[in-house]
Amino acid sequence: MSAAVEVRDLTVAYEGNIVLDRVTFSVGEGALVGIVGPNGAGKSTLLKAILGLIPRTRGSVQFFGRDLDQVRRGIAYMPQRSDIDWDFPITVLETVLIGTYPRLGWLRRPGKREVAKAYEALERVGMEKYAHRQIRRLSGGQQQRMFIARALAQDPVLLFLDEPFAGVDAGSERTILSILKELRDEGKTALIIHHDLAKVREHFDEALLLNRSLYGHGPAGEMVTRDRVAELFDIPILQQAEVTA
Repeated sequence: MSAAVEVRDLTVAYEGNIVLDRVTFSVGEGALVGIVGPNGAGKSTLLKAILGLIPRTRGSVQFFGRDLDQVRRGIAYMPQRSDIDWDFPITVLETVLIGTYPRLGWLRRPGKREVAKAYEALERVGMEKYAHRQIRRLSGGQQQRMFIARALAQDPVLLFLDEPFAGVDAGSERTILSILKELRDEGKTALIIHHDLAKVREHFDEALLLNRSLYGHGPAGEMVTRDRVAELFDIPILQQAEVTA
């Protein structure tokens, strides 16, 4: 069976400066993969390069043995909150409906079926009562849950999430984690940029350690250790409270 995501020799450079250097890894179906690394390590660049949102200098990416254009409808991408124009005049429901667009095809507009699917996704993340609220009028946790709902409305087989836990409250974090685990148990795969090393080790199946090049990829419990993380972050000592050996 083909890997859900297979990345080979992926390199990205801006103005001659290498941001990602020959990154190679593969992820099977039904896995939660935490991407961890210091600031400026190229984590967001990795997701964007995999999805063709920025050009690659070299390398290849396949999804279930196929090219991106053949599987694009089944891939959901959640950018960082800082990439969103929160003043754009759009409601929560309208935002979630965008998740239905890839499967509609050209010239078709969302109908009753798509609206029902959007509401179902909002209910799943506990956001149905905010359906007609403008997106800026949400808390950070509510905004992230809204984007998880948009991904759910797309019914993806692959999810790429850029810091979905940033700025969220404890309740939103539990909701998002629960949904991600449910999706994993359904056989779906998610690659998630996350900064909390202890939670990656506790809740994720795999960890991908990145600092421009790949430092390691494997079971989260084996990757997120004091020695490996100290090397990744280039620091001599880690507090025991952050990562256990």
